[in-house]
Amino acid sequence: MHHESYGSVYKFVTSYDFWNRSGLLRPDAVPLDFIIFPNQVGLKEKEAGRNAFSMNGMRKECSLSSIERQAILTSLFTVRMEVMSTNCNALLRSLRRKRSRSEDEYAKPFFKWAGGKTQLLQEFYFRFPAELQSGGLDRYVEPFIGGGAVFFFVMQLFPGKESVICDANEELVLTYRVVQQDVDALIDILNEYQARYDILEEPGRKEMYLKIRSDLNDQRKRFNFSSYDNSWIERASQLLFLNKTCFNGLFRVNSRGEFNVPFGKYGNPGIVNESNLHKASDLLKNTTILHGDFSCCLEFVTDHTFVYLDPPYRPLNTSSKFTGYSSGGFSDQDQIRLKGFFDGVDSIGAKVMLSNSDPKNEDPTDHFFDELYQQYRIERVLATRMINSDAEKRGTISEIVVMNYQGFKPVI
Repeated sequence: MHHESYGSVYKFVTSYDFWNRSGLLRPDAVPLDFIIFPNQVGLKEKEAGRNAFSMNGMRKECSLSSIERQAILTSLFTVRMEVMSTNCNALLRSLRRKRSRSEDEYAKPFFKWAGGKTQLLQEFYFRFPAELQSGGLDRYVEPFIGGGAVFFFVMQLFPGKESVICDANEELVLTYRVVQQDVDALIDILNEYQARYDILEEPGRKEMYLKIRSDLNDQRKRFNFSSYDNSWIERASQLLFLNKTCFNGLFRVNSRGEFNVPFGKYGNPGIVNESNLHKASDLLKNTTILHGDFSCCLEFVTDHTFVYLDPPYRPLNTSSKFTGYSSGGFSDQDQIRLKGFFDGVDSIGAKVMLSNSDPKNEDPTDHFFDELYQQYRIERVLATRMINSDAEKRGTISEIVVMNYQGFKPVI
């Protein structure tokens, strides 16, 4: 099998036998010499039972059964995994918490965060700038760190870079700083929580959860987020305990900044993972951790920097406004202001990638991001929407990825 890179488009030259083994060839089918997938399939096309792809550089549509469509996606996944390096595959499996012999070699996100990007890391890999792999970019900046899946991926796949991470959520930033500076003391407290929690029945566990949540919120009113001391370690332990034992692993605050997620009924939550916390602490040692608006990161950007932007997503509809990551929210005006930041990064000569929700999932006429970033490269990828009170509305959707550069050809 041979592959060539054409910017964002990957050309997979395959044999008749490959497609025959994939179960894609019917007796009346014409053998495919090659097939190009520049983007994933849009929802409207899926609903219509069609698959959009390119052959010989020309966009085609064809009617496919669900079995054939799944076979194509499965085959494409197999091809792309073969293109990716062994280290990259092992890292992906580790971040996805799949069993592998190399799993313990890598640090994983320690804070569960709604909207995490673990599921999109493979898509991002094929869209990273070439200079990440060649060594031309020596600094990584992420102004919306969240759970940090992309940070953990980039910094371990392309080690040796400086990094700057930031978030507007002071609780999250506090936790990162404690893991960076006092991981052993943090682990000691979490072990105490784990021991107490393990011997309790469900009513006692819920009582413990509510007490820690109440303490966290009460202390917030007088807590000093600007000066690091031992109180930060206790607060980080409370946050991680709540994050591991709350409903669905959400982090959500009300307008007063108070954590308000209910208790989650888990049989055996892993409140502390000592090995992973130590690895995460090591990875954060040479990282600058900032609290504030994304704009404060611009001073750290040079022409040798890769910037990844993962802002709070623009709601797909009026009922999907999960904006409880911080009390301030993130409006369309903020999205427009972020576009100005994107332009600023581009003018410096840095490489920048942004991901966001695709409004066309709900309204095909909503061109908000297409118009906002029209001078840049925009692609759409498939993701799974997990946060919705209606289980039927969880499922596959498209998300947008905006870049000011072309993708790279991975080295095998």
